[in-house]
Amino acid sequence: MLLPCPVPLPEDRPREAGSARDLLRRLLRDHLEELVAEGEARGRPIPRHAERELAAYLRCGRPEAGFTWYRCPRCDHSEVLPFSCKGRGFCPSCGGRRMNQTAANLVDHVLPEVPVRQWVLTFPMRVRLARAWRPAVRREVAGAVLEVVAAWYREAVGDPGAEGGAVGFWQLAGSALNLNPHLHALVLDGAYRWDAGRERPVFRCASRPGREAMDRLVRKMRRAVEGVLARHGLGEDTEGDEEAGRLAEALGLPTTRWRNAGEREDRRRCHGFDAYFDLHAGVRVGGRDRSGQERLARYVTRPVLKLERLTELPDGRLVLALKRSWEDGTSEVVFRPLDLLKRLAALVPQARANLVVYRGVLAGHHRWRAAVVPPAGAEAPAGRRRSGWIPWAELMRRTFGISALVCRMCGTGLVVRAVVRSPEVARKLLQVLGLPCKPEEVEPRSYRGEPWEDADFW
Repeated sequence: MLLPCPVPLPEDRPREAGSARDLLRRLLRDHLEELVAEGEARGRPIPRHAERELAAYLRCGRPEAGFTWYRCPRCDHSEVLPFSCKGRGFCPSCGGRRMNQTAANLVDHVLPEVPVRQWVLTFPMRVRLARAWRPAVRREVAGAVLEVVAAWYREAVGDPGAEGGAVGFWQLAGSALNLNPHLHALVLDGAYRWDAGRERPVFRCASRPGREAMDRLVRKMRRAVEGVLARHGLGEDTEGDEEAGRLAEALGLPTTRWRNAGEREDRRRCHGFDAYFDLHAGVRVGGRDRSGQERLARYVTRPVLKLERLTELPDGRLVLALKRSWEDGTSEVVFRPLDLLKRLAALVPQARANLVVYRGVLAGHHRWRAAVVPPAGAEAPAGRRRSGWIPWAELMRRTFGISALVCRMCGTGLVVRAVVRSPEVARKLLQVLGLPCKPEEVEPRSYRGEPWEDADFW
Protein backbone atom coordinates (compact mmCIF):
# COMPACT_ATOMS: atom_id res chain seq x y z
CA MET A 1 0.00 0.00 0.00
CA LEU A 2 1.21 3.49 -0.79
CA LEU A 3 0.79 4.74 2.77
CA PRO A 4 3.03 7.13 4.67
CA CYS A 5 5.84 5.12 6.23
CA PRO A 6 5.72 5.03 10.06
CA VAL A 7 8.73 6.62 11.72
CA PRO A 8 10.05 4.85 14.85
CA LEU A 9 10.31 6.79 18.08
CA PRO A 10 13.37 6.81 20.34
CA GLU A 11 13.58 3.58 22.32
CA ASP A 12 14.55 5.27 25.59
CA ARG A 13 11.15 6.97 25.95
CA PRO A 14 8.10 5.08 27.30
CA ARG A 15 5.23 5.36 24.84
CA GLU A 16 2.33 3.45 23.38
CA ALA A 17 3.19 1.06 20.57
CA GLY A 18 2.76 2.53 17.08
CA SER A 19 4.14 5.37 15.05
CA ALA A 20 4.23 9.03 16.05
CA ARG A 21 1.62 9.68 13.39
CA ASP A 22 -0.69 7.26 15.17
CA LEU A 23 0.06 9.07 18.44
CA LEU A 24 -1.02 12.44 17.06
CA ARG A 25 -4.08 10.93 15.42
CA ARG A 26 -5.10 9.23 18.65
CA LEU A 27 -4.59 12.48 20.52
CA LEU A 28 -6.97 14.29 18.18
CA ARG A 29 -9.52 11.49 18.20
CA ASP A 30 -9.66 11.40 22.01
CA HIS A 31 -9.44 15.11 22.84
CA LEU A 32 -10.83 17.14 19.91
CA GLU A 33 -14.35 17.08 21.33
CA GLU A 34 -13.03 18.17 24.73
CA LEU A 35 -11.04 21.01 23.13
CA VAL A 36 -14.11 22.34 21.32
CA ALA A 37 -16.30 22.09 24.44
CA GLU A 38 -13.74 23.90 26.60
CA GLY A 39 -13.46 26.77 24.14
CA GLU A 40 -17.22 27.20 23.92
CA ALA A 41 -17.57 27.07 27.72
CA ARG A 42 -15.03 29.88 28.10
CA GLY A 43 -16.72 31.99 25.44
CA ARG A 44 -13.64 31.84 23.20
CA PRO A 45 -14.27 28.98 20.77
CA ILE A 46 -11.54 27.57 18.59
CA PRO A 47 -11.76 29.19 15.12
CA ARG A 48 -13.74 27.00 12.75
CA HIS A 49 -11.04 26.87 10.09
CA ALA A 50 -8.66 25.50 12.74
CA GLU A 51 -11.22 22.98 13.98
CA ARG A 52 -11.85 21.77 10.43
CA GLU A 53 -8.15 21.19 9.87
CA LEU A 54 -7.71 19.37 13.18
CA ALA A 55 -10.61 17.08 12.29
CA ALA A 56 -9.39 16.57 8.72
CA TYR A 57 -6.06 15.24 9.97
CA LEU A 58 -7.88 12.15 11.23
CA ARG A 59 -8.60 11.24 7.61
CA CYS A 60 -5.22 12.18 6.15
CA GLY A 61 -3.50 9.10 4.72
CA ARG A 62 -6.29 6.74 5.86
CA PRO A 63 -7.74 4.55 3.07
CA GLU A 64 -10.96 4.14 5.09
CA ALA A 65 -11.78 7.78 4.24
CA GLY A 66 -11.26 7.41 0.47
CA PHE A 67 -8.49 6.54 -1.96
CA THR A 68 -7.42 6.10 -5.56
CA TRP A 69 -7.29 2.45 -6.64
CA TYR A 70 -4.44 1.51 -8.98
CA ARG A 71 -4.22 -1.82 -10.74
CA CYS A 72 -1.55 -3.53 -12.82
CA PRO A 73 -2.89 -4.54 -16.26
CA ARG A 74 -0.38 -7.37 -16.50
CA CYS A 75 -0.40 -9.22 -13.15
CA ASP A 76 -3.63 -7.78 -11.70
CA HIS A 77 -1.83 -6.48 -8.59
CA SER A 78 -3.65 -3.67 -6.75
CA GLU A 79 -2.35 -0.62 -4.89
CA VAL A 80 -4.35 2.05 -3.06
CA LEU A 81 -3.30 5.66 -2.51
CA PRO A 82 -5.22 7.33 0.36
CA PHE A 83 -6.29 10.95 0.07
CA SER A 84 -4.45 13.64 2.02
CA CYS A 85 -6.03 16.40 4.09
CA LYS A 86 -4.00 19.11 2.29
CA GLY A 87 -3.69 20.92 5.61
CA ARG A 88 -1.66 24.14 5.76
CA GLY A 89 -1.12 24.35 9.49
CA PHE A 90 0.60 21.39 11.14
CA CYS A 91 0.14 18.19 9.07
CA PRO A 92 3.72 16.89 8.57
CA SER A 93 2.84 14.84 5.50
CA CYS A 94 1.01 17.59 3.61
CA GLY A 95 3.55 20.15 4.79
CA GLY A 96 6.37 17.96 3.49
CA ARG A 97 4.74 17.69 0.10
CA ARG A 98 4.19 21.45 -0.05
CA MET A 99 7.81 22.01 0.99
CA ASN A 100 9.24 19.87 -1.82
CA GLN A 101 6.70 21.22 -4.33
CA THR A 102 7.54 24.86 -3.56
CA ALA A 103 11.30 24.29 -3.55
CA ALA A 104 11.21 22.50 -6.91
CA ASN A 105 9.04 25.21 -8.46
CA LEU A 106 11.31 28.00 -7.20
CA VAL A 107 14.45 26.43 -8.64
CA ASP A 108 12.87 25.39 -11.95
CA HIS A 109 10.67 28.40 -12.70
CA VAL A 110 11.41 31.38 -10.44
CA LEU A 111 14.98 31.82 -9.18
CA PRO A 112 17.52 32.84 -11.87
CA GLU A 113 21.04 31.43 -11.77
CA VAL A 114 22.42 34.16 -9.51
CA PRO A 115 23.51 34.08 -5.85
CA VAL A 116 20.74 33.97 -3.26
CA ARG A 117 20.96 35.19 0.35
CA GLN A 118 18.56 34.22 3.13
CA TRP A 119 17.25 37.07 5.30
CA VAL A 120 15.41 36.16 8.51
CA LEU A 121 13.56 38.69 10.66
CA THR A 122 11.96 37.86 14.02
CA PHE A 123 9.74 40.21 16.01
CA PRO A 124 8.94 41.06 19.64
CA MET A 125 5.88 39.43 21.21
CA ARG A 126 3.45 42.35 20.84
CA VAL A 127 4.22 42.53 17.10
CA ARG A 128 3.79 38.75 16.72
CA LEU A 129 0.34 38.83 18.28
CA ALA A 130 -0.73 41.87 16.23
CA ARG A 131 0.02 39.97 12.98
CA ALA A 132 -0.76 36.41 13.97
CA TRP A 133 -4.41 36.30 12.79
CA ARG A 134 -4.40 39.24 10.37
CA PRO A 135 -3.28 38.19 6.86
CA ALA A 136 -3.54 41.73 5.47
CA VAL A 137 -1.16 43.03 8.16
CA ARG A 138 1.29 40.18 7.48
CA ARG A 139 1.26 41.01 3.77
CA GLU A 140 1.97 44.68 4.37
CA VAL A 141 4.68 43.92 6.93
CA ALA A 142 6.42 41.58 4.48
CA GLY A 143 6.23 44.22 1.75
CA ALA A 144 7.67 46.90 4.02
CA VAL A 145 10.54 44.67 5.19
CA LEU A 146 11.46 43.51 1.69
CA GLU A 147 11.39 47.08 0.40
CA VAL A 148 14.02 48.01 3.01
CA VAL A 149 16.18 45.12 1.78
CA ALA A 150 15.66 46.12 -1.86
CA ALA A 151 16.71 49.72 -1.11
CA TRP A 152 19.90 48.46 0.54
CA TYR A 153 20.76 46.37 -2.53
CA ARG A 154 20.25 49.38 -4.82
CA GLU A 155 22.64 51.30 -2.60
CA ALA A 156 25.10 48.40 -2.48
CA VAL A 157 25.38 48.13 -6.29
CA GLY A 158 25.49 51.92 -6.66
CA ASP A 159 22.49 52.28 -8.96
CA PRO A 160 19.21 53.80 -7.74
CA GLY A 161 17.43 52.41 -10.82
CA ALA A 162 18.49 48.80 -10.26
CA GLU A 163 15.85 46.18 -9.48
CA GLY A 164 16.26 43.32 -7.03
CA GLY A 165 14.02 40.35 -6.35
CA ALA A 166 12.85 38.34 -3.35
CA VAL A 167 10.46 35.60 -2.25
CA GLY A 168 9.27 35.91 1.35
CA PHE A 169 7.87 33.07 3.45
CA TRP A 170 5.99 33.39 6.73
CA GLN A 171 6.83 30.72 9.28
CA LEU A 172 4.19 30.80 12.02
CA ALA A 173 5.83 28.75 14.79
CA GLY A 174 9.01 28.20 16.74
CA SER A 175 10.51 24.81 17.55
CA ALA A 176 8.33 24.54 20.70
CA LEU A 177 5.19 25.07 18.58
CA ASN A 178 4.91 28.54 20.10
CA LEU A 179 3.13 31.14 18.00
CA ASN A 180 6.04 33.05 16.47
CA PRO A 181 5.29 34.52 13.03
CA HIS A 182 8.67 35.37 11.53
CA LEU A 183 9.78 36.12 8.01
CA HIS A 184 12.24 34.12 5.91
CA ALA A 185 13.17 35.64 2.55
CA LEU A 186 15.21 34.27 -0.34
CA VAL A 187 16.67 37.45 -1.84
CA LEU A 188 18.76 37.73 -4.99
CA ASP A 189 22.15 38.80 -3.63
CA GLY A 190 22.44 41.84 -5.86
CA ALA A 191 20.30 43.72 -8.34
CA TYR A 192 19.57 43.87 -12.07
CA ARG A 193 20.32 46.82 -14.31
CA TRP A 194 19.06 47.11 -17.87
CA ASP A 195 21.49 49.30 -19.79
CA ALA A 196 20.53 50.95 -23.06
CA GLY A 197 21.24 48.78 -26.08
CA ARG A 198 21.21 45.48 -24.18
CA GLU A 199 18.72 42.71 -24.86
CA ARG A 200 18.59 41.49 -21.26
CA PRO A 201 19.22 43.05 -17.84
CA VAL A 202 22.62 42.50 -16.25
CA PHE A 203 22.97 41.25 -12.67
CA ARG A 204 25.40 42.94 -10.32
CA CYS A 205 26.38 41.16 -7.12
CA ALA A 206 26.46 42.99 -3.81
CA SER A 207 29.01 42.64 -1.04
CA ARG A 208 28.14 40.96 2.24
CA PRO A 209 26.46 43.34 4.73
CA GLY A 210 28.49 44.12 7.84
CA ARG A 211 27.26 44.49 11.41
CA GLU A 212 26.82 48.26 11.13
CA ALA A 213 24.76 47.87 7.97
CA MET A 214 22.65 45.16 9.60
CA ASP A 215 21.94 47.33 12.66
CA ARG A 216 20.97 50.21 10.38
CA LEU A 217 18.69 47.94 8.31
CA VAL A 218 16.93 46.45 11.33
CA ARG A 219 16.22 49.94 12.68
CA LYS A 220 14.64 50.87 9.35
CA MET A 221 12.63 47.66 9.38
CA ARG A 222 11.41 48.36 12.89
CA ARG A 223 10.17 51.82 11.90
CA ALA A 224 8.51 50.43 8.77
CA VAL A 225 6.76 47.63 10.69
CA GLU A 226 5.58 49.98 13.42
CA GLY A 227 4.22 52.30 10.73
CA VAL A 228 2.19 49.45 9.23
CA LEU A 229 0.80 48.52 12.64
CA ALA A 230 -0.08 52.14 13.39
CA ARG A 231 -2.04 52.41 10.11
CA HIS A 232 -4.08 49.39 11.19
CA GLY A 233 -4.61 50.72 14.72
CA LEU A 234 -2.34 48.08 16.24
CA GLY A 235 0.21 50.22 18.00
CA GLU A 236 1.20 49.86 21.62
CA ASP A 237 -1.57 49.89 24.24
CA THR A 238 -4.34 49.52 21.66
CA GLU A 239 -7.50 47.48 21.73
CA GLY A 240 -6.08 45.37 18.91
CA ASP A 241 -3.20 44.26 21.09
CA GLU A 242 -5.58 43.41 23.93
CA GLU A 243 -7.72 41.33 21.59
CA ALA A 244 -4.65 39.46 20.34
CA GLY A 245 -3.55 38.88 23.92
CA ARG A 246 -6.93 37.44 24.92
CA LEU A 247 -6.94 35.09 21.93
CA ALA A 248 -3.38 34.02 22.68
CA GLU A 249 -4.41 33.23 26.25
CA ALA A 250 -7.41 31.22 25.01
CA LEU A 251 -5.14 29.16 22.77
CA GLY A 252 -2.63 28.47 25.54
CA LEU A 253 0.31 30.30 24.01
CA PRO A 254 3.54 30.38 26.03
CA THR A 255 5.14 33.30 27.79
CA THR A 256 7.94 35.09 26.00
CA ARG A 257 11.53 33.98 26.50
CA TRP A 258 13.37 37.26 25.94
CA ARG A 259 16.97 37.07 24.77
CA ASN A 260 18.90 40.30 24.60
CA ALA A 261 20.99 39.30 21.62
CA GLY A 262 21.86 42.92 20.84
CA GLU A 263 24.25 43.12 23.79
CA ARG A 264 26.11 39.91 23.05
CA GLU A 265 29.72 40.36 22.01
CA ASP A 266 29.77 37.18 19.91
CA ARG A 267 27.20 38.43 17.40
CA ARG A 268 28.02 37.36 13.91
CA ARG A 269 28.75 39.90 11.22
CA CYS A 270 25.45 39.45 9.35
CA HIS A 271 23.32 39.98 12.44
CA GLY A 272 21.36 43.09 13.40
CA PHE A 273 19.32 43.80 16.52
CA ASP A 274 17.06 46.63 17.66
CA ALA A 275 14.45 46.51 20.45
CA TYR A 276 13.94 42.73 20.03
CA PHE A 277 13.72 42.97 16.23
CA ASP A 278 16.31 40.36 15.24
CA LEU A 279 17.74 40.23 11.69
CA HIS A 280 20.04 37.57 10.21
CA ALA A 281 21.49 37.36 6.71
CA GLY A 282 24.45 35.02 7.02
CA VAL A 283 23.44 32.23 4.60
CA ARG A 284 24.34 32.65 0.93
CA VAL A 285 24.17 30.10 -1.90
CA GLY A 286 25.90 30.58 -5.24
CA GLY A 287 24.02 30.88 -8.50
CA ARG A 288 25.38 27.65 -9.97
CA ASP A 289 24.58 25.61 -6.87
CA ARG A 290 21.00 24.83 -7.83
CA SER A 291 20.79 21.83 -5.50
CA GLY A 292 21.96 24.08 -2.63
CA GLN A 293 19.30 26.64 -3.49
CA GLU A 294 16.67 23.90 -3.51
CA ARG A 295 17.83 22.70 -0.07
CA LEU A 296 17.63 26.27 1.23
CA ALA A 297 14.13 26.64 -0.22
CA ARG A 298 13.11 23.43 1.54
CA TYR A 299 14.45 24.81 4.80
CA VAL A 300 12.46 28.05 4.68
CA THR A 301 9.23 26.19 3.74
CA ARG A 302 9.62 23.26 6.17
CA PRO A 303 6.60 21.99 8.19
CA VAL A 304 6.19 23.33 11.71
CA LEU A 305 5.94 19.85 13.31
CA LYS A 306 8.33 16.94 12.98
CA LEU A 307 6.68 13.82 14.33
CA GLU A 308 9.95 12.15 15.30
CA ARG A 309 10.31 14.78 18.04
CA LEU A 310 6.94 13.94 19.65
CA THR A 311 6.69 11.17 22.28
CA GLU A 312 4.33 10.23 25.10
CA LEU A 313 4.99 9.77 28.82
CA PRO A 314 3.30 7.02 30.88
CA ASP A 315 0.98 9.58 32.51
CA GLY A 316 -0.39 10.69 29.12
CA ARG A 317 1.56 13.94 28.78
CA LEU A 318 3.36 14.71 25.53
CA VAL A 319 7.06 15.50 25.18
CA LEU A 320 8.30 17.62 22.27
CA ALA A 321 12.07 17.62 21.75
CA LEU A 322 13.41 21.00 20.62
CA LYS A 323 15.36 21.36 17.40
CA ARG A 324 18.24 22.79 19.41
CA SER A 325 18.60 23.49 23.12
CA TRP A 326 17.77 26.91 24.51
CA GLU A 327 20.42 29.00 26.23
CA ASP A 328 19.25 27.84 29.66
CA GLY A 329 19.77 24.19 28.65
CA THR A 330 16.11 23.32 27.96
CA SER A 331 16.01 20.57 25.33
CA GLU A 332 12.35 19.48 25.43
CA VAL A 333 8.92 20.81 26.40
CA VAL A 334 6.15 18.83 28.15
CA PHE A 335 2.47 19.41 27.32
CA ARG A 336 -0.88 18.24 28.51
CA PRO A 337 -2.88 16.89 25.54
CA LEU A 338 -5.21 19.90 25.41
CA ASP A 339 -2.31 22.34 25.59
CA LEU A 340 -0.65 20.72 22.60
CA LEU A 341 -3.88 20.81 20.59
CA LYS A 342 -4.33 24.50 21.43
CA ARG A 343 -0.92 25.27 20.04
CA LEU A 344 -1.65 23.31 16.87
CA ALA A 345 -4.95 25.16 16.45
CA ALA A 346 -3.18 28.52 16.78
CA LEU A 347 -0.86 27.65 13.87
CA VAL A 348 -3.58 26.98 11.28
CA PRO A 349 -3.72 29.94 8.84
CA GLN A 350 -7.04 31.28 7.66
CA ALA A 351 -8.43 30.13 4.34
CA ARG A 352 -6.97 32.03 1.36
CA ALA A 353 -4.36 33.65 3.60
CA ASN A 354 -1.19 33.70 1.52
CA LEU A 355 2.04 32.84 3.36
CA VAL A 356 4.32 33.48 0.35
CA VAL A 357 5.15 36.95 -1.01
CA TYR A 358 6.93 37.70 -4.32
CA ARG A 359 8.68 41.06 -4.73
CA GLY A 360 10.80 42.90 -7.29
CA VAL A 361 11.72 41.19 -10.55
CA LEU A 362 10.33 37.90 -9.22
CA ALA A 363 6.82 39.32 -8.83
CA GLY A 364 4.31 37.97 -11.33
CA HIS A 365 3.63 41.27 -13.16
CA HIS A 366 7.06 42.89 -13.06
CA ARG A 367 8.11 44.23 -16.45
CA TRP A 368 11.50 42.47 -16.31
CA ARG A 369 10.32 39.12 -14.99
CA ALA A 370 10.18 37.32 -18.35
CA ALA A 371 13.77 38.34 -19.05
CA VAL A 372 15.02 37.21 -15.63
CA VAL A 373 13.31 33.99 -14.52
CA PRO A 374 14.39 30.64 -16.04
CA PRO A 375 12.67 29.95 -19.37
CA ALA A 376 10.36 26.98 -19.83
CA GLY A 377 12.90 24.28 -20.56
CA ALA A 378 13.17 20.55 -20.92
CA GLU A 379 11.85 19.91 -17.42
CA ALA A 380 8.30 20.73 -18.63
CA PRO A 381 6.83 17.83 -20.67
CA ALA A 382 5.97 18.67 -24.25
CA GLY A 383 2.49 20.10 -24.68
CA ARG A 384 2.06 21.00 -21.00
CA ARG A 385 1.81 24.58 -19.84
CA ARG A 386 4.52 25.51 -17.36
CA SER A 387 3.01 25.37 -13.88
CA GLY A 388 4.15 25.34 -10.27
CA TRP A 389 2.09 22.22 -9.60
CA ILE A 390 4.01 18.94 -9.83
CA PRO A 391 2.05 15.65 -9.94
CA TRP A 392 2.70 13.57 -6.84
CA ALA A 393 4.35 10.72 -8.80
CA GLU A 394 6.83 13.11 -10.42
CA LEU A 395 7.50 14.72 -7.05
CA MET A 396 8.17 11.32 -5.43
CA ARG A 397 10.60 10.49 -8.23
CA ARG A 398 12.39 13.81 -7.92
CA THR A 399 12.56 13.88 -4.12
CA PHE A 400 13.08 10.23 -3.17
CA GLY A 401 13.93 8.51 -6.46
CA ILE A 402 10.80 6.32 -6.17
CA SER A 403 8.74 5.20 -9.16
CA ALA A 404 5.40 5.21 -7.38
CA LEU A 405 3.27 4.21 -10.38
CA VAL A 406 5.22 1.08 -11.27
CA CYS A 407 3.98 -2.33 -10.15
CA ARG A 408 6.31 -3.72 -7.50
CA MET A 409 5.51 -7.28 -8.64
CA CYS A 410 6.28 -7.14 -12.37
CA GLY A 411 7.47 -3.58 -13.08
CA THR A 412 4.54 -2.68 -15.36
CA GLY A 413 3.01 0.79 -15.15
CA LEU A 414 -0.07 0.98 -12.93
CA VAL A 415 -3.37 2.39 -14.23
CA VAL A 416 -6.21 4.03 -12.32
CA ARG A 417 -9.08 1.62 -11.78
CA ALA A 418 -11.31 3.83 -9.61
CA VAL A 419 -11.38 6.95 -7.46
CA VAL A 420 -13.29 6.11 -4.26
CA ARG A 421 -14.66 9.15 -2.44
CA SER A 422 -17.35 7.58 -0.28
CA PRO A 423 -16.05 6.21 3.05
CA GLU A 424 -18.71 3.50 2.97
CA VAL A 425 -17.62 2.28 -0.48
CA ALA A 426 -13.97 2.57 0.54
CA ARG A 427 -14.47 0.24 3.52
CA LYS A 428 -16.29 -2.36 1.44
CA LEU A 429 -13.62 -2.31 -1.27
CA LEU A 430 -10.81 -2.57 1.28
CA GLN A 431 -12.47 -5.71 2.66
CA VAL A 432 -12.72 -7.17 -0.86
CA LEU A 433 -9.02 -6.43 -1.47
CA GLY A 434 -8.08 -7.97 1.88
CA LEU A 435 -6.60 -4.75 3.26
CA PRO A 436 -6.94 -3.56 6.89
CA CYS A 437 -9.78 -1.20 7.68
CA LYS A 438 -10.30 0.75 10.94
CA PRO A 439 -13.17 3.22 10.39
CA GLU A 440 -13.28 4.21 14.05
CA GLU A 441 -9.90 5.95 13.65
CA VAL A 442 -11.15 8.44 11.05
CA GLU A 443 -14.51 9.46 12.48
CA PRO A 444 -14.56 12.08 15.28
CA ARG A 445 -17.42 11.86 17.73
CA SER A 446 -18.57 15.44 17.11
CA TYR A 447 -17.85 18.24 14.70
CA ARG A 448 -19.00 21.83 15.11
CA GLY A 449 -18.24 22.97 11.55
CA GLU A 450 -19.79 21.82 8.31
CA PRO A 451 -21.31 18.31 8.05
CA TRP A 452 -18.54 15.71 7.96
CA GLU A 453 -19.68 14.05 4.74
CA ASP A 454 -19.89 17.40 2.90
CA ALA A 455 -16.37 18.52 3.72
CA ASP A 456 -13.98 18.81 0.78
CA PHE A 457 -10.83 16.73 1.24
CA TRP A 458 -9.46 16.95 -2.31
